[in-house]
Parts: sequence; structure tokens; C-alpha cells
Amino acid sequence: MMQSCIHTHTVFCDGKSTMEEMASAARNAGIKTLGFSGHSYDYTDDFGIKSEDMPAYRAEAERVRQLFGGEPDVLCGIELDNFTHDEFDLSGIEYVICSVHGVFDAEGRKHVIDGSPKRLLQAVDEGFGGSFKRLYTAYYEQYVSFIKNKKPDIAGHFDLITKYNEKFSFFDDREEGYKQLALSALDAVLDLGVVFELNTGAIARGHRSLPYPADFLLQRILQRNGKVIITTDAHSAEKLTYWAAEAEDYLKAIGFKEVYELGRNGFYGRKL
Repeated sequence: MMQSCIHTHTVFCDGKSTMEEMASAARNAGIKTLGFSGHSYDYTDDFGIKSEDMPAYRAEAERVRQLFGGEPDVLCGIELDNFTHDEFDLSGIEYVICSVHGVFDAEGRKHVIDGSPKRLLQAVDEGFGGSFKRLYTAYYEQYVSFIKNKKPDIAGHFDLITKYNEKFSFFDDREEGYKQLALSALDAVLDLGVVFELNTGAIARGHRSLPYPADFLLQRILQRNGKVIITTDAHSAEKLTYWAAEAEDYLKAIGFKEVYELGRNGFYGRKL
């Protein structure tokens, strides 16, 4: 059973529940550690938690931690976006998830890739000449660069670029050229020792039937003794542990014997 639930969003960004509501759901589910990972501020879309609101975010996490007395223990993290300014206030943050939700084109313009299928099509048409190959090549290049620059604790939804493929088949993410590109990027991140999340959020929101990353990427992580933590990317208390049990079975079927959890003293392994 999942012990730490550390990719969550509350009313401080685009979540539907308060921190206290999330903590109550975590206690009821037997979660030992609840981590809040609100979106950092994206200046291009005026989205996420602004630096000036970070003190209130940290203070509410601490209030909830004290209120629940360690059941669950509460950590204050952040999901750091690649469209966040370098001077964003990270003081007091206990862990960082780095995620790429949009891609810069050759002219330096930002294009969102996960807002909706329509926005993804706009991205490929307006920034990449209608070529999904150019788009996903830029995505993985910028993902690796971002991880290398920020050195986070967790690499967020690694192959997010495939979010809508299951329903819309925008490009063939089983084609050998795509797979080799994704694997090359994965290897570069694995070299940094970053923990990968097995993210079930797109399943909860009805976009996918399986989590990120894809099975062939998980197989490479396993082969290279990489670390995986199960996350739900929950945006409401009701979805806090969505597909978490199934995620364990999924990892075991691939061959994983251990999954990682995050506690106050850092990551630790848990046998599956």
C-alpha cells in the first residue's frame, strides 16, 4: 500500500480541495506522508503560485502539519515548471518535482502541450510547422536540460507529450524513432540519479488507461536500477489515492521488486 502521496494540488493553484481536506483524506487512507506540490508560477500564462503567495502556502502546510500531529506527516514541496523565473521563491521547500508542461519553439515562444488536445494541435501547428517529430524532439531536449539545470528530487510525468495519444493518435509513440529518442532522454535523466514518478493523474482525468512513463521506459529504468515512486497527481481529496493499488500491480508485472517512498528523512525503498 502506498505510504507517501507527494504529488498533490490544492486550492493554492488548480486543485479543488484545501490542504486540510487533503490531509483528512490521507489520514483516512492510511497515508503516512502527504506532500503538497503546488504549481510554481508560470509567467507566460499567469498560472500557479506567485512568489509573494509562497509564505502563505508554506504557513498553511505547517499549520496542517501541526493540526494532524504527524498522522499524516506533511511535507511542503513544489512542482517546478520550466516556465518559472529563476528567482522564484523556493525557500522552505522540502522537495522539488520538475515537470515540463510546455515547449519553447525556435523563436522562443511558449507552447502548452497538456492543456487540451486543441492546445496541443495549436502548439504543433504554430511552433513546429505541423511536425509532431519536431515537437517531441524539442520536448525531450528541453526536459533533459531542465532536469540537469534544476537537479530536482523527482522527475515529473516524463513522457507527458503522449498524454492525448491514446484517444487521438496524434503521433505513433511506439514507432522506433520516437522510442529511441525518448530512451536517450531517459538515460540522460537516469545518469543524474533523479527519482521518476509513476504518475496516475491522466487516468483519473480520463485521458489515459495507463500511467506515465510508458512500459518500455519503465523497463529501461528497471534495467538501469533506477528509482520509481508512485504518485497520483491528485487535484482533489476524492482522487488522492486513485489507481495507486493498480500501479503497484503494474510495476510488479514489469518486474519491479521495490518502489520508493518519500518521508521527512528522504527517500526509502519499500518492497512490492
